[in-house]
Amino acid sequence: MYFVSSRNKGQLVSDLLVFNFNSYHHQQQQQQNL
Repeated sequence: MYFVSSRNKGQLVSDLLVFNFNSYHHQQQQQQNL
């Protein structure tokens, strides 16, 4: 099983949250442009 330290896991989770937020925000902007 792939092992990730707690610190790296926290960084990974924060990166995923930022990525999801940016993707959602970008989709909202595209919908407004329509």
